Order: sequence, then C-alpha cells, then structure tokens
Amino acid sequence: MWQNQARSNTSPLVEQRLGTLISNLAEVQAEMARIQNRLMPFDRTFFAPQNLDAFVQSYWCHWYPHCPIVDPLAFDVNSIPLPLLLGIFLTGAVFSPCPHTTSTARDHFDLAEEFIFRNPDFTTVIDGASIGSPAGQYSPVGFHALQAAFSIAVLQTFEGSSSARRRIRTYRYTDIITVTRTLSLPSKHNDASYTQCSLSATSDYALARQGEYQVR
Repeated sequence: MWQNQARSNTSPLVEQRLGTLISNLAEVQAEMARIQNRLMPFDRTFFAPQNLDAFVQSYWCHWYPHCPIVDPLAFDVNSIPLPLLLGIFLTGAVFSPCPHTTSTARDHFDLAEEFIFRNPDFTTVIDGASIGSPAGQYSPVGFHALQAAFSIAVLQTFEGSSSARRRIRTYRYTDIITVTRTLSLPSKHNDASYTQCSLSATSDYALARQGEYQVR
C-alpha cells in the first residue's frame, strides 16, 4: 500500500476529480487487458491528494523552466482537463527524490499514454483531420489535449521502456503533429503588444498569454 507522508490541503472537488481519474484509468486498464491480454500496472493509492500537491509543485519547480508549455497563471487544479492533470502529475513525480515514487510513476506511463491518446478531445481532432476538415479550427479543448499528449510523449521518450519509445516515435508523434497542424498552431506568432506590456485590460493580458503558449 502506498504511504503518503504529507497532509493534503486540496478541496473536496479535487478529491472528487481524482476519483474520476482513477475510475477512467481503471476502465482503460480493463479494456487493454481484454484487447491485448495485458494487465497494465495500476496503483490507485498513488493518485492521492497528498501526492497531487507534491507532484504539481515539483512540476513547476523542476520541469516547467525547461519546457514552459502550460501557463501557470491559467492553471487551476479544480478545472484542468484530467488528461493534462495526469501528465503534470506524472512529470512531477519523476523528479521526486524518492526512488519508489519515480519507479511507481514510470509503472503508470503506458496506462497514462493509452488514456491520454484515447481522450475524445484529442481523437476528435484526429478524426476531423482524417476526413479532410480544414486546418485552422483552433479550440482550447483541443489545445489542452495536445499539451497532455505531448507531456506523456516526452516522458515515454526519456523515461519509458524501449518499446514505448519506439511506439512514440512510430505512431504518437505523428498524431501530435496532425493535431498541431489541424489547430493551426504552426502559423501562430508572438504579439508585440504582449512583449511591450501595452495591454489595456486583464482579459487582453490573458489572451496574449494564451497566444504565447500556443506559440511555444
């Protein structure tokens, strides 16, 4: 049984969302066992509020400075899509000084990958591209799904098994590029008004920051 050593300050809503995440992961685990006759590791107790607190903090401290693709000012643990929350959770866990924590996080990479790439917000964009939908249909929902997919792809590339790395190179990055193009992200560019701090309203500042993270 996983032992949590810190008390959690998370809200009942966060606990509810973690419960939903656990249920979703259990469904994916069961489906993969049926399809591939393979039971992926899944420790429900790992996804505890105490660990969420610690791993999210670890993410901002250790990973965000090197890969700033998620806006910390827009981050809200109460509303962030679960696939992206899972990507942040596991990324932060990898930087834990506890070997057991990092090992447990790696055990969940394959399950997280399946969950994230099966996310309807991600597959809808893929399906739209496959039937010839025009590029340029940006949506925040699709963008969050892309952030989640990229996060788990990076984890698998640097910390995953050899088979996972091969799967990411062969299949997953192709999907990521497809979604990136469908959301018209390659055409995004920095707005000079953001760098000049000449924005006139809080909403303008938020939109400018959103555009900045799309460029990244």
